[in-house]
Amino acid sequence: MKTVPILAVDGGGTRCRGAICNEKGEVIAYAEAGPVNYQNIGEVNVEIAFIELLQKLVAQSGENDLKIKQALLGIAGIDTKQDQEIVLRIFTSALSKVGIETEELQIENDANMTLYGTSRIRPSLLVISGTGSIVCGINKNGEIARVGGWGHWIGDEGSGYKIAQTAVRHIFKVEDGQEPPSGIKQAVLKYLGLATVQDLMGWVYQKVHGIDEIAALAPLVFRLAKEGDEKSTEILERAALDLANACRAAIAKLKITREFDLFLGGGILQKHEEVSDTIIRELSDSYVVYPHILDKEPVYFALLFGLSKIGKRTNEAEYNCLHSLRLRQANWKTSQFGENGKGSWWNGSD
Repeated sequence: MKTVPILAVDGGGTRCRGAICNEKGEVIAYAEAGPVNYQNIGEVNVEIAFIELLQKLVAQSGENDLKIKQALLGIAGIDTKQDQEIVLRIFTSALSKVGIETEELQIENDANMTLYGTSRIRPSLLVISGTGSIVCGINKNGEIARVGGWGHWIGDEGSGYKIAQTAVRHIFKVEDGQEPPSGIKQAVLKYLGLATVQDLMGWVYQKVHGIDEIAALAPLVFRLAKEGDEKSTEILERAALDLANACRAAIAKLKITREFDLFLGGGILQKHEEVSDTIIRELSDSYVVYPHILDKEPVYFALLFGLSKIGKRTNEAEYNCLHSLRLRQANWKTSQFGENGKGSWWNGSD
């Protein structure tokens, strides 16, 4: 049985990604499989996805059986102790069926796992805004706090979904004479292929729309804001302020008094400076902020956390990890989709 230091898995509602690396940070196996959100697809299907992922990783390792020193799972939707227990049971069963032993297994919400990988246990905040949103942080004592991430029904302020929802609500307020008109109505109707606000009401209530379908309207708001549309600019300003306020709540929970690293991830913050810059400006009025835009996947940060746990995280190991992971991902993409296949770089939507 071959012993390897680190297995990292990042899982969401679209797909899961897994990687194995050695003590030098070199990724020796990388694979992807289906979604692993048990609330959406059920426990049986999650186990099937985990088994598929693990079998692919074992095959790349060149061994029939593996022993993992540190297995680290960052899974979207892991919000309670019950969630952790359910995923632990599923993943442990998958490991057994594939023939993998683990010395230590840690399961976290994917945002927390990313934070562990970025922070090196110094005061840090992680803000993710993609389809949904969440803020989490860590202080110098290693204590964790979370704000938001409660889903689109009751939270996700500052997310792509909430930006789009606010834009749609604005259209109906204009129709009622409660707000002045803007360019949003015409842009949304044209994008959806609709003629009237009444048609839009039918689209909202008569069809079953996924979160992603609503959030897909957010780019229209960004485009209109760049063209000078005042309402669109107001919506984006509100989104940024909501995220800044969530950061302040996390800072208070963690008792951070002066300076911290601020990591910004997810499609909204990676691609749109008007939102990320506002968050940085708001927080910089009261704190010394060191901002970083995350342009790497959560599975990378899970690997870094693993390297930290075994005392092997160095600048050289981080470099090895990043570049070998990119190479493995490119090879995986080519093997699955051909030279023109889609990549798997994180957009924060999972």
